[in-house]
Amino acid sequence: MIWNIIVITNETKITLLLCGIFNDKDSFSPLSNSEFSRLIKFLNQNKISITDLIKDINLDDISLGTELSSERLKKLLGRGVSLGISISSLESNNVWIISYSDNDYPKLYKQKFSTKSPPLLYGIGPKKLLNDGGISIVGSRDIDNKSKDFATNISKIISSNKINVISGGARGVDNIVMQNSILNGGKSVAVLSHNLLRKSSDKEIRNALTNENLLLVTPFNPDIGFIVGNAMARNKLIYGLSDSAIVVNSGYKEGGTWAGALEEIKSKNSIPVFVVDYPEKSLGNTKLIEEGAIPLPFELDYDVVKFLNKKHYKKIKSQLTLFD
Repeated sequence: MIWNIIVITNETKITLLLCGIFNDKDSFSPLSNSEFSRLIKFLNQNKISITDLIKDINLDDISLGTELSSERLKKLLGRGVSLGISISSLESNNVWIISYSDNDYPKLYKQKFSTKSPPLLYGIGPKKLLNDGGISIVGSRDIDNKSKDFATNISKIISSNKINVISGGARGVDNIVMQNSILNGGKSVAVLSHNLLRKSSDKEIRNALTNENLLLVTPFNPDIGFIVGNAMARNKLIYGLSDSAIVVNSGYKEGGTWAGALEEIKSKNSIPVFVVDYPEKSLGNTKLIEEGAIPLPFELDYDVVKFLNKKHYKKIKSQLTLFD
């Protein structure tokens, strides 16, 4: 398993010092995503490498340009002991770490979010899946039988076409499509909002990781518990790794599925978002279609995958015919 050889670059170590949570009692909080983005923009504009921050460099100048306290930056960069303990713990659990400056960092994130991309990604499983694209399948945690059947069937179709299935790894639609993709010989990426370490300890998950059919990845501390804000933030990251997306079911104006889908539909560089158009209309799904999502018939055949694949998708929706 090549992916469990942990190699952490100097750039990532410094990013960890600035943004990592080490469960210590430091009085200075790590940089938020927006603060780190501000710092990176300043460094780029002034042709300063992130590795220069631990050299003999005037942090006061950086502080003036970023509105970040030089004392805070100095304290964060001085957490070397905590960094070593944290890395050792992650390595013992086969967790790899990459940062925005690493070659393995997903190019799709950089294209979509630029410097607003997550500064750090923690993962277990084959990193190469981060840059392979795929089709994301999302939906509510609580689902009825028709939604369950659709999620099962569409994940089988996609995985049988050797296209990655991307989800959030949560209860409901996420777990159904992840499990069915793996069972049908496909590969799956789960973008988690919490409990990476706990999720990876499940026996079936461990087997899939060992067989390199599954990647678990998160931008959050691997042992952090559930936080609503993190769950909402990771929704955009699911779309960010995908070539197109399918919403199996959604509430109306509530929940992460609705918010994530609507945000993607309205974004300037959005991917095609398909929403299942059930014979018995679902309010949430119907409203997403009215907002600009593409209706996807409930009855499926194996040719549907070519229309879900971004490479074959036509932007002019009037020309889109799913089942000629």
